[in-house]
Amino acid sequence: MRVGVVIRDDMASTMGGGFTFQSSVLAGIQSTPLAHRFVILSIGDGLHAPDAPVPWINLARQYA
Repeated sequence: MRVGVVIRDDMASTMGGGFTFQSSVLAGIQSTPLAHRFVILSIGDGLHAPDAPVPWINLARQYA
């Protein structure tokens, strides 16, 4: 199964619980071998390494 995870990648660490939750979910997805294929859909300004273990699609940049 392919699973899309939507994140806000320009979220500041001062935003509290939301930032911590999002960081924990992303770390788990990227570091654990999973039965499903994940794709991260970003709606912020960040850039991501092309060789990341989980593919990133930056929607803000792609459709701007």
